[in-house]
Amino acid sequence: MPVRFSLTRSLLALAIAAIACPAHAQTYTWTGGGQSTGNTFWNAPANWGGTLPVSSIDTTIAYVSSSVNFTSNQNIANPFVLNSLTFGQFVAPFSIVGSNGLDFRTSSAGVTPTIVLTDGQNINVPVTFTNDTAITSPGPGVQGSVMFNSTVGGPGALTVGSTTSTTKSTTVIMNGVVGLTATITINRGNLFLSGADGAATGVSSFAVNQNGILTLSDNSGSNSNRIANTATVTLNGGTLRLTPAETMAGSSETVGTIAFGTGLSTVEALRGSNPSTTGPSVIIATNAPTRTAGSIVDYLGFNLGAALNATPIGGVSRIQYGISPTMIGGGGADGTTTISILPQAVGKDFSVGSHDFVTHGTNGIRVLTSAEYSTGLPDGVTSDDNVRVSSTVGGLNSATTAVNALKVSGNAKVNGTGTLTIRSGAILVGDSGSGTPQINVSTLAFGGREAMFMGQLNTSVLVQSVITGTGGLTSNVSLVLGGGL
Repeated sequence: MPVRFSLTRSLLALAIAAIACPAHAQTYTWTGGGQSTGNTFWNAPANWGGTLPVSSIDTTIAYVSSSVNFTSNQNIANPFVLNSLTFGQFVAPFSIVGSNGLDFRTSSAGVTPTIVLTDGQNINVPVTFTNDTAITSPGPGVQGSVMFNSTVGGPGALTVGSTTSTTKSTTVIMNGVVGLTATITINRGNLFLSGADGAATGVSSFAVNQNGILTLSDNSGSNSNRIANTATVTLNGGTLRLTPAETMAGSSETVGTIAFGTGLSTVEALRGSNPSTTGPSVIIATNAPTRTAGSIVDYLGFNLGAALNATPIGGVSRIQYGISPTMIGGGGADGTTTISILPQAVGKDFSVGSHDFVTHGTNGIRVLTSAEYSTGLPDGVTSDDNVRVSSTVGGLNSATTAVNALKVSGNAKVNGTGTLTIRSGAILVGDSGSGTPQINVSTLAFGGREAMFMGQLNTSVLVQSVITGTGGLTSNVSLVLGGGL
């Protein structure tokens, strides 16, 4: 009986000691000391200054020197468990190779797994994100990039790039099969799904935030199913981009839903470097887009809305919704000034060269042609016209002048003592040039529509009018108010 009591007290003391002395984070720094004999293996003590790293949730692996052994072969454990992988600010490109993988996990102190990068790093071993993991650049003024050339998987969510404005962009290129299933978030960074195998079809949700880019790239190998056909891509001031293959087949990608959350977002279908020898670039969303108030979208491409067999074939971009987005206007036919538009969107057709309002038809998104704008703005007339003004228009003194949408550019001036109503809520400021357009009517009215002032980020408009409406106001241009709200 006394022996049992003594043993119990001993076990209790050990348990208390374990609680009082938790595991400590340990950093192991690659010194590359084995390079003199050509030894690149992790299990060589000389490559770590004498102390081998331990596979543990509290381990950090650090590469800090630019002058030693740029290849390291992970042969300690399969997988090697760690919390963080860090490349020093001035370190040259390294390659982690071998058949044994890396498994990123939350530390015993609850520290989120991280990969901190400088430019040009390569991870050529299988990677598992067991817990949520962040990949970022090391700090202000330093850009980071990494290429994953093997599989990437695990249940953890992945975040690419920092939200800190002083941190430079982080580029992550995934050329292998991506078996992740949780949400991928892109902040100040660019995630490339590329190569023949670079696909993340198990991910149902992508969040691309301000200064973030999700690039589906067929430059180094084609894959028409890089993300799931049911996936939702939410753009909060970010970009969804398709880079086509340099082949006559071109490239096509289908997503489920493109959701516009906040800020100015971009959907971009690029073209091959030689349009005469490459095929079209096509983005298809199965569903209609969704939108949160306060968001604007900019559609970019070449010959947007043209037939896919147009000449040159590689000069055609298509961005198309399986269910047409909501448009506002007179419902006029193609080529008429009353054609309906997407009131919270603009587009730039690089084959034309400037931003315009956009519509959605048989061949998807396209910019309005010059024939689809009226250049007249008669006083007292209520119409469904989309109007373009590039000079001075005066005499708007009535209370009943109304148009569907208004584009102003250059030294345009819209003058009068009356009310001008924008029935769709959409005002587009033309691409930068000489002068700042002005709207100088007594009242600029939007009714129940959201007032949208859209255009390139370096454009501005002077509004010396009282602005009225109940739908709120959104602007991505420099909006100089001289009247009031």
